[in-house]
Amino acid sequence: MQEVKKAKKQINIKTMSDEIVADSARRHGNLVAFPPVAQEHTTPDIQAAIAAVNAKNGRPPEDQPLTEGQKKKLVDIRDHLEKPAPPEQPDDATIRYANARALEARIAAGEELNEVDARRLKQYQGSNEYKSRRRLDEFYRAASGQ
Repeated sequence: MQEVKKAKKQINIKTMSDEIVADSARRHGNLVAFPPVAQEHTTPDIQAAIAAVNAKNGRPPEDQPLTEGQKKKLVDIRDHLEKPAPPEQPDDATIRYANARALEARIAAGEELNEVDARRLKQYQGSNEYKSRRRLDEFYRAASGQ
């Protein structure tokens, strides 16, 4: 009984897997282990496929320098990436609110609006967008003491 307990302690997953691999190697003498992950495996066919994909995508083979045209494209790309972004344009809601405030300023100055502008202003003043922007505008004016 003690021999069984002793043998039981010596058996673990590692020893079992090693024994299975060894048994399989004995039965099939032509087993070859896969190359380790860090080891690069290549064949002439793989190299030819890589060269074909690179040629299709316009990349020169790694052992050849870039052509003048390719160098110019790289410079153009770098120049484009280094340009500052254009200034941010106001969104449509900001423009609509600014236009409504301009129309209100014209009314306050005693100017009469044409029928189309008056209708658009009245319709916009009834929208939630206008009301919320108006409240924000009033809040910021009060906070800044204007």
